Amino acid sequence: MQSRHPRIKHTVNSCQDIKFYYAGTEACESGQAWGPGVKDHYKIFYIHSGRGTFRTAAAEYPRSAGDGFFLVPGELYDYEADADDPWTLSWVAFNGEAVPLYLEQAGLSYDSPLFTCPPDGPTRQSLQAMIEADRNPDSFSRPLRLTAALYTFLAALLDAIQTGPVDPNRSSIKSYYVAQALDFIETNYSRSVSIEDMAHALGLSRKYIASLFKTAVGVPPQQYLCRYRMEKARELMQGSLSIKEISYSVGYSDQLIFSRMFKKTFGYAPKEYRRKSGGV
Repeated sequence: MQSRHPRIKHTVNSCQDIKFYYAGTEACESGQAWGPGVKDHYKIFYIHSGRGTFRTAAAEYPRSAGDGFFLVPGELYDYEADADDPWTLSWVAFNGEAVPLYLEQAGLSYDSPLFTCPPDGPTRQSLQAMIEADRNPDSFSRPLRLTAALYTFLAALLDAIQTGPVDPNRSSIKSYYVAQALDFIETNYSRSVSIEDMAHALGLSRKYIASLFKTAVGVPPQQYLCRYRMEKARELMQGSLSIKEISYSVGYSDQLIFSRMFKKTFGYAPKEYRRKSGGV
């Protein structure tokens, strides 16, 4: 049976995913160098002691203990330990569509690849925890521990070097908020949540996120949430759940309100729709 409304199609926004690649520590020898070369992923270095030089195609940066630098994919780099006081480095490599957004907000870029962190702060501690987790290949929980450690490290790093408050009007930030709103709906539609709850979870005003959402998606968030719930309910109609059970499953504790919204969306009350569509 054809619906008078288009089906809502939403794929979980993969930009939230950041994938761990590898991590390590090395006490370098005098003049030990890498490159020039390129990486196909992001890589962050932190200097525990000693000195060295980091080079891009555009600039040369002397670095020492407490400093850090990072590499972006596809750009040419080389780095070299000092001949007299070679550095001891730790590093972590990772990738993901969310990475540019976070780096941008922290003020990091190819043209500004440097940062400084306290030697005994949470950034270094979380980096060490990640390296230790990577050294335990036999642990069944290793992938989860590495993912958790990577997120903890990046959060600590951004807290340490963020150059200012988040600018909610930056286009990349706007897109991020809309993606977060969509994911909030997808993961919370089965609960009795409101747009106010979504705004609170995102740390934004209801008016602001509603405006962003409508501009990007084409409908207000409340309407999208309702349609998303109804589409999920329509899928459940093909099974053996009762109308009351379906109602609760898509976030409605009041079956009458659910039935009213279902009929408004598809033109038929739930029981009639199930009968006409050949459901159980």
